[in-house]
Amino acid sequence: MRTKINQFFSRKPWKYSLIALCIGAWFLAGNKACNLYRVSHPKIEQSQNLIVNPSPYKRFVTKKSELEGIADLQRHAQIPGDEEAWMYVPQDKNKVITPSRVGYWKETGGTQTEHDVKTLRVEIKRLMRENKFIIDYHIHRPDSAESIEDLEKRLATKIEEIESNYSDKAKVEKLKTMVTRTYHQSKYASAISEALPSAIDLRGMIELSEQFYKIHPDGEIRFKIASEYGIAEYNLARPLSESRERTRQLEKAGKLNQHLEIRAAQAESVVDISLQNPLMRQQIIAGIRKICEAMSDKIIKVTFTPYEYYSSLKNNQAPREQK
Repeated sequence: MRTKINQFFSRKPWKYSLIALCIGAWFLAGNKACNLYRVSHPKIEQSQNLIVNPSPYKRFVTKKSELEGIADLQRHAQIPGDEEAWMYVPQDKNKVITPSRVGYWKETGGTQTEHDVKTLRVEIKRLMRENKFIIDYHIHRPDSAESIEDLEKRLATKIEEIESNYSDKAKVEKLKTMVTRTYHQSKYASAISEALPSAIDLRGMIELSEQFYKIHPDGEIRFKIASEYGIAEYNLARPLSESRERTRQLEKAGKLNQHLEIRAAQAESVVDISLQNPLMRQQIIAGIRKICEAMSDKIIKVTFTPYEYYSSLKNNQAPREQK
């Protein structure tokens, strides 16, 4: 029998190849179908804390107040890594969200891409249909692990090298100024870009807001980003009717994407960084807030709140005025 099989395939090699190809295609299709099913039917698990989950095959739900969840996000946002996203909803679907009231953080999978994106959109739309008040959260994490202190040490070492290698005082001062500017601007620009919504974030906010308010005209959806220094919030400007109408006009004219890209690229034209002093936390926060003001217009409103404000609320202290 084996001899006959070998003779068959030796006489007709193209059939052998075709059979192998069909078997391979069958296995590939089956594997793809299996993965699609696992993504569209993820395993739902409870977690005590918010988790950055790289797997598209499971989702975590965390029962916490918004303030407790923000404390988790603050820890994640200090460490380089993947993005992640959640929808925060109240326990009672018709109650307004308050920072201290317990609700549910439902992971929507910010780290996943490719074939599971459509499934995630379906899940987000389901959550929007079921909840009259909702907050869309995601995190922007640092590109590198270098802290401000590490940056300042590296800068000091570089300046020492300049001073030891050049005798011309004027040249030394010029080089020191150039190096200081480069180091400071690099960290400053990175911190600001991480804290603010991108043009893609703004576009997603507008699309989801439009869908949400068609379902819940008297509800509220908000969008927030957790980064190294605090929480940026970006929403449609008030009154909603005017911002939605302006959005539709720009969309109809094919200019909405261009408008959002301009709004998201305000950092270079607004922030003036001091090149003489060490880069301090309050400098960065002040710069981020300047950009938020510049990004805001009659369509979108962007604000920034440092983590200290939320900590004061959580500790039941009288918080300083939120600017």
